[in-house]
Amino acid sequence: MAFLAYLGYCSEGLGSYLLFIGILGTAIFLVLVPVCVSKALNGRLAFDFSPEGLIASDIGKERIPWNDIVGAKVQYFKRSEGVRLKIREDKARQLKTSWFAKINRPFYGDSEFFVSQVGTKLYAYQLVELINRRGVSTPTE
Repeated sequence: MAFLAYLGYCSEGLGSYLLFIGILGTAIFLVLVPVCVSKALNGRLAFDFSPEGLIASDIGKERIPWNDIVGAKVQYFKRSEGVRLKIREDKARQLKTSWFAKINRPFYGDSEFFVSQVGTKLYAYQLVELINRRGVSTPTE
């Protein structure tokens, strides 16, 4: 992008469209690369299973007690799969959710969340089996 800016400046001067695009692209690159690298190296687990409950980093940082988890099932999208996690509605409203979960709320509703199994070395059906074995409760609707 910096080379594109240089070419635009050399060919047309300061008013060049290529110069503007090159500077904008370079600025975006310089901001996003450190953010992406820090996210990749933060070492946070995708899922944390414990006797008290489950932490799913796609949903948020707080632990969801097992008796608040209604169930999980495999959700298929075009060529990929993930886990659709259903939580009791009163608990789901109290959760401090991540931006990813907030984006998905219009699609799934307030008490269902889509979580990815990426970073776990498990298939979605294996993760669903683990969640359903440890935390099944009856829905309160």
